[in-house]
Amino acid sequence: MEQQTINTLGGYMPDIAHYRTQFLSLNSLLGKTTLTGKISSLDIAENLFQFMGTTQQKFNSLQDRLINTLIEQNFLNRFKEASVSSNIIASLLLHTIGERSLDVIALARSSRLANFLQERSEEGMQDIREHLQNYIQLYTIYHNLILFDIEGNVLLSLEDGLEKTTTNSSIRNAIREGESLEIFESLDFYHNERKLLNIAPVKKQDGHILGALGTVFDLKGELTEICQHFKYHLPQSAFVVLDAKSNVVFSDEERYFPVGQIVTFSERDNIRFTDIGKRHALVADTLISEQKNITANWRFCRIVPLQVAFDSRNVNQNFNIPDNFMQNGCSLRTENLDAVVLEAENINEDLGDVVINGEIIASKSRSYALNPILDNIRLLSDQINTLCIESIQNLQKGIFSSLYNTIDHYARSSVELLDRYLYEKANDCRWMSQSSIFKTYLENKIDTEGTSKILKKLEEINTAYPSYGDIVLFDANGVVLANSHHVKGTRNIVSTEIIGALRGMTKTHRYHLSNFEVPAFSSIEVPSYTFSSPIRDSRGNFLGGIAFIVSGESIQNILFSILQKESFLLENGSDIFALFIDQDKNLIATTRQDFDLNALDLEGKCDLKNPKSKIEFIEIDNVIYLVSIESSVGYREFKLGNTRCGVISCLVFIKIRNE
Repeated sequence: MEQQTINTLGGYMPDIAHYRTQFLSLNSLLGKTTLTGKISSLDIAENLFQFMGTTQQKFNSLQDRLINTLIEQNFLNRFKEASVSSNIIASLLLHTIGERSLDVIALARSSRLANFLQERSEEGMQDIREHLQNYIQLYTIYHNLILFDIEGNVLLSLEDGLEKTTTNSSIRNAIREGESLEIFESLDFYHNERKLLNIAPVKKQDGHILGALGTVFDLKGELTEICQHFKYHLPQSAFVVLDAKSNVVFSDEERYFPVGQIVTFSERDNIRFTDIGKRHALVADTLISEQKNITANWRFCRIVPLQVAFDSRNVNQNFNIPDNFMQNGCSLRTENLDAVVLEAENINEDLGDVVINGEIIASKSRSYALNPILDNIRLLSDQINTLCIESIQNLQKGIFSSLYNTIDHYARSSVELLDRYLYEKANDCRWMSQSSIFKTYLENKIDTEGTSKILKKLEEINTAYPSYGDIVLFDANGVVLANSHHVKGTRNIVSTEIIGALRGMTKTHRYHLSNFEVPAFSSIEVPSYTFSSPIRDSRGNFLGGIAFIVSGESIQNILFSILQKESFLLENGSDIFALFIDQDKNLIATTRQDFDLNALDLEGKCDLKNPKSKIEFIEIDNVIYLVSIESSVGYREFKLGNTRCGVISCLVFIKIRNE
C-alpha cells in the first residue's frame, strides 16, 4: 500500500494518533538520553553511546514501520469484513434468481397450459387459474403469474388491474420466437413498476409455439429482506447494487444512493472509495462477471464510512482471547507483523545490552555518573516494550474480532442458503406430486406406453432441476415404478416409514423429509435427503407418491459456494473449513474430506438442538480453532426443525495455533 494511502487512512484512526504521539515522545526521550550520555560519559563509554545512537535510529525506523503496519492491517480487517458481506448477499441473490429461471421453464412445460392456449374455453380459463393459484400458494416467493398469447397479450394474471398487452419489444420478440427471457425493468403492462420478469415459451408437443408463461418476482423486496437478515454490524453503512453502467439498481440507504443515480468512485491501490453524504467511505464490491442473466457485470457494494470503520468502540470488547493465542505460532500473525515484532524485540535486547555494558563500564571506571542515565535507558526500554506489545495486541484483538465476524457471516449465510435450497426442494416435490400425468398413470393399471411417458416426464423434470440425484415414482405399496436415471436401487421398494407417513397426509401441500441416509430404493448410493409427497385420486384415495433425492454432494456445494479461501487476514496455507451436522452430530457435508468427526468434542460447549448455542474456541487434535456455529431456523414456511431430521448446524473453523 502506498504511503499516501496509508497516511490518508491513518487520519481516520484515533488509536493510531495516540500510538504515534507516544512513539514520538519516547523517541525524543531516547535521543535526549543518548545525547546526555555522550556528554556526561566523555570518552569512557563513547562506543557504547555510539551504539545507542544506532539503536535510536533503528527505533525511529521501527515506529514508522509499526504505525504503517497497524494502519494497513486495521484497514484490511475492515475491508475483508465488508467484502464478505457483499459477497454473501450477492451469492444469496444469485441463487434465488437462478431458481426463478428454472421454475418458469419447468412450469411452462405443463400440458394444461398448452391445452388451454389451443382451446381458450371459459372452463379451461378457470382450471388454469386454479392451477396457477395452487402453484403460487406453494411457491410463496412469487408475486404473480401471467399467461401471454403469441402476440404478447395478457390472457390471464393472478393479480388484477394489469394492462391487456405490452409494447415491450424484448418481451414480444421473445414470445414470438419461443425463447426464454429474463428482464428487470419498468414494465408498461405492470403499472410501470420495476419487477423481475421471467418468461418461458409454452409449446405443443411438436414444438409449435402457443404463447408464454411469465413469473413476477419482487427483486427489491427480496434484497431488502436479505439485507435485514444480514444486517451489517457497523452502523451508518450502506449496501448498494450497481448495474454495468454504475446506475443504482438497489440501495438500502436511498437518502444517499437513490435508485437510478450514477455512483462514482475514486481509486487508490486498487481499492475503491466514495462518499456517504459528506463522509469518505471505503467500498468493498463483488463484481458479477461470469453470469449470463440480468446480473451480468453488476456490482454488489458494501460501503462503510471510514470514521465508523476505524472507531475502536465498534470492536467486540466481550471477545475473550487468551494471551498465548497472540504469541508466536499464531496463524493470524502476518509476515509483516512478525517482522515488526522481531525488530521490536531486537531493539529491546539492544537497549538491555546498553544497560548491562554501561553498568560494567561504570563499575570498572568508577564513573557512577552513568548510573542515572542507565536507569533512564532501562525505564525507556520498558516503556518502549510495553507500547509495542500494547499496540500489537490491540491490533490482534481487532484481527480476531474481524475474523470472527467473517466466519460468523460464513456460518450464517451457509445455513440461510441451505434453508432456501431445501425450501425450493420441498416446493418442487409438493408441486410435482399434483401433476395429472402421475395420477393418471397410477390409476390406469400401468402399461408399457404409459411407463415410457412417465420415464420421459421424470427425465424432463430432472433436466430442468439437475441438482436432484434421482426422482422416483412409486405405487401405494411402495413398489418403485420408474426413476429419472433408469437405474434400480438395491431395493425396489420404498421404506414403510415413508409409505406410512404419506398415507397419513390428507392435504396436498404436505411432504415427508427423511433422515440423512442412503435411499436404497433409488440409484443413489450415498447418504442423501429424500423429499416425498403423496399422490391421490379425485376421491382422496392414496395411489402412491413421488420422491426427490437431494444428495450430500449438492449440499456440500453450498459450503464451497460460500466459503472464501482468499483472505487478507490469513497467511497462505492457513486452515479454514466448514461442515454441516445435524442435532445428533451426524456429518451432512464438509469442505475438508479428511475431517474426523469423532475428534470434535462439543460436550459442555454447545447444544446442537439449541439454535442459540455459541462457541468461540475449540481444540481438535492439539490444534486450537476459532469457531462460529449457526443453526437452521428455516425459510418462509419451510421449518427444518419441525421435520424428522431436526436442526442442522453449520460450523466454520479457522486454525489459530498448535497447542
